[in-house]
Amino acid sequence: MQFEDIIPDICRKAEISFKSTAAGKQPIGMNTPLDSIYMAGISHKNAPISIRERLTLQEESCKHFLSVLQNSDSIQEAVILSTCNRTELYVVGDAVADLSDGYLPAAITHFTEFSDACAERYFDQRRGLPVVEHLFRVTSGLESMVRGENQIIGQVRGAYSRSVGVKMVGAVFHKLFHQAFRVGKRSRSESKINEGSASIGSVAVELAESIIPALSKKTVLMVGAGIMLSASSTATEPIEALPSLIFDSLRLRLPT
Repeated sequence: MQFEDIIPDICRKAEISFKSTAAGKQPIGMNTPLDSIYMAGISHKNAPISIRERLTLQEESCKHFLSVLQNSDSIQEAVILSTCNRTELYVVGDAVADLSDGYLPAAITHFTEFSDACAERYFDQRRGLPVVEHLFRVTSGLESMVRGENQIIGQVRGAYSRSVGVKMVGAVFHKLFHQAFRVGKRSRSESKINEGSASIGSVAVELAESIIPALSKKTVLMVGAGIMLSASSTATEPIEALPSLIFDSLRLRLPT
């Protein structure tokens, strides 16, 4: 049995755990805190890179977006996960608001000034237990472009910590995200999901080695930005005496 096969059972246990939360801690009018959890996002699975790059949020933008969400009467908690392959907004809504039917995609596209009338079609929107299952799959590396890569759990931790820092995490997300971190650890300790390539960068290096004879004698030009460039350059370290020229550049967002 593969680890992803036991994710539904882990989610069922998480659901029972949420339902056992003391009634006084549940949002008023909700049968369970799970009913108040929403997620909307895009990833390499449902949006081309031309769309993903326009909806990517850097650190300062994430903080600004969280400050905007803090002023919403409909949102009690929020976590923004933005990586090179996904932008996802997780929120806990209040007892009355219904945040389904395009509310969160509209919030993301408005904040990023993405003016595509058909933008919502690229978004994955979930509520309740499907949000829990998705987050568990994300931290497990099951939703990554390179299946099982290790960077994603650190990125989710960073997103969670950012929201804690601005007091946008309460009882519901504290419980949910810590469960997700435990699931991510289990996936790597109980399976072989993270064996082999650890990132897109290392996959590219392995492919280059398989195509180019005597790669260690070549000069390699790596063009990229930030974490991905760092991961790629780190992946070249085992290649003996590999000379390289590294250019750190940012992709400019051109007007359309």
